Amino acid sequence: MHNENNRDHSEPRINYLKWPTTKSQGTCIFLQDFNAKPSRFSALAEYLCNNGIYGVAPDILSPDIRHDREVIRSNEIEASFEKINFLINEHKKKYKDTPIFLCGEGYGAVVALYFAQAFPSLLSGVIVLSPFFDISFNIIKKLSIIRDYFLRPQKSFCFPIKTSMVTKDQWYLDALNETGEKEYWYSAKFWGEFALMSKQVLFKKKKIKTPVFFLLADDDLLVDNKTANNFFQSLQVLDKKINSYPEFHALSVPVDRDTIYSDISEWIVSRSLIF
Repeated sequence: MHNENNRDHSEPRINYLKWPTTKSQGTCIFLQDFNAKPSRFSALAEYLCNNGIYGVAPDILSPDIRHDREVIRSNEIEASFEKINFLINEHKKKYKDTPIFLCGEGYGAVVALYFAQAFPSLLSGVIVLSPFFDISFNIIKKLSIIRDYFLRPQKSFCFPIKTSMVTKDQWYLDALNETGEKEYWYSAKFWGEFALMSKQVLFKKKKIKTPVFFLLADDDLLVDNKTANNFFQSLQVLDKKINSYPEFHALSVPVDRDTIYSDISEWIVSRSLIF
């Protein structure tokens, strides 16, 4: 694993991790969840790297604005697209004839689907891990966010995570045991943009033509699996697959981790062979 930071001022500033391989069967770009770091993908990326799949994980939520109630900049979703496009162009320079896949977790899964809607010809597939289509704010907070989206877009709002929501996810449980609770702090502008993005993904699903592989937990209170299942079933994509796993929440896999990683690897390799 290597840590990179491009410093060309003509390009978007990108911090990213990469897992290079000498003979790549494809490139997988990993997109992280709220408050997560690119290193959360390390175990999966190393597994894929050992199977000939080049991995790269950009920090789509910049580290200087992710934590401690600091305000996220208003064009973060557009900035994520710039970072993905930059890495795709870099991939094409190095691996001209190999396919490109996006693998997103939670928020990153929605970004991956949104990107697939906008640029279907650039991708050979999208791996969707526990997509976070909706934030279950109460009605008062939703109205406050809508108001401040227009009046005070930089005002920050938090979404608290409780232990009852993540009974399967050891990564979250460890954090909750340390602090008592875990929070997602972002600006009204960001929450509004996230809501618009997720609604567009849901309502314009016909635009998704890229092969998709959904991985969901059987019992997950943090992510709305019903919405994810309904979305998957309504996709008009010939090449689509969905797996549900017990004891699974995105990348925090307490049991049968190699089985899940193997499923992802086999799905990527099989599509690389027909690229």
